[in-house]
Amino acid sequence: MRHLNRRSLRFATLFLLLAALPVQAQDSATSTGTTGPAYTSPDNASVVKGAAQIRYATYMGTSMSYTTSLYLLLKDGSYCRNLNNEPSNAALAASKKSNPKDWGRWQINGKKLVLTKPTGKTSKYSDWNMLKPKPKDYRLDGYFKSEVGDTGTGGDIAATALVAARGYRFYPDGSFQSSSSASAIAHAPAGVGTRSARAQSGGKYFIDGYTIVLTFDSGEQVTRTFASFASKRKGYKDSTIFIGERDYIQP
Repeated sequence: MRHLNRRSLRFATLFLLLAALPVQAQDSATSTGTTGPAYTSPDNASVVKGAAQIRYATYMGTSMSYTTSLYLLLKDGSYCRNLNNEPSNAALAASKKSNPKDWGRWQINGKKLVLTKPTGKTSKYSDWNMLKPKPKDYRLDGYFKSEVGDTGTGGDIAATALVAARGYRFYPDGSFQSSSSASAIAHAPAGVGTRSARAQSGGKYFIDGYTIVLTFDSGEQVTRTFASFASKRKGYKDSTIFIGERDYIQP
């Protein structure tokens, strides 16, 4: 176990925020049909070269795990790693100006992807794939889940596990259901305590190229970078998808 760090505090904050959300009943068989909002195709096709999925090892003490990240590669040789913004030409240009640390240069050397940060530090990746853009109005079919967690110690609590999860169930008719949950398990001298919270919602989705638009039933609309790839071993058409910086996997 290790002491709670900034990332642990972020998970704890997320847990507390989710705990305050109202819980709505979810009907997994409900869909709103093909009629939905009118969408405009993204204007980034002229500047975006592709989306690079990179897999690399991370270490914590003697433990090793693999992390998957997505980078948006532009035709001018630059890359963007902050994918939580709308990937339109205007938004990309604004991000490059206001958050230069999220940008750098990319090139392919043989079979390796080479990324150079603004500081000049270069990283070479051999375990990577260039993910192809999706056709307009591409449809997904299945449940995708993303889960992050951390453990720590502090105060009178011997150990704390924090887990935050988000899932999407996409339907071929263009509708989706989403769910968010957070839980905390505290092992203290007096015993084990748990707390969890869950929120659910639905709406319509639209995919075109490297862009996904999520229009919730509440009227809120979210636009993010999108990419996916398939696992031949599992036989899924889309085994993993990226929505912004986060990857979601079919269990």
